[in-house]
Amino acid sequence: MSDMRDRLYNIALKRPWIVLLLAIVLVFATAYAVKNLVIKEKYKIVFSSAEHPEMSAEKTMQGIYSNTTKSSQPDHTSRLVSVTPRSELASKVPVIREKL
Repeated sequence: MSDMRDRLYNIALKRPWIVLLLAIVLVFATAYAVKNLVIKEKYKIVFSSAEHPEMSAEKTMQGIYSNTTKSSQPDHTSRLVSVTPRSELASKVPVIREKL
């Protein structure tokens, strides 16, 4: 084992351009492979709703607040029922004054 390690060290010391070339090839190969790396959110396969009640709660919230099932266009069928005057709302907001 020591003999093989000594031979590897000798090659690296006698021919540093080979080590440099291998390092550059390794960097480019890694960069090429990383661009195809995809992280998928398939957590529902791993975790079951029976074991994790948070999963069923999240599914319920996604059903309520998700925009995927609703149209992205605004609903123009509803009408405005009442408008509260701004001065009436402003009188209900407390004013905090600080000394600077």
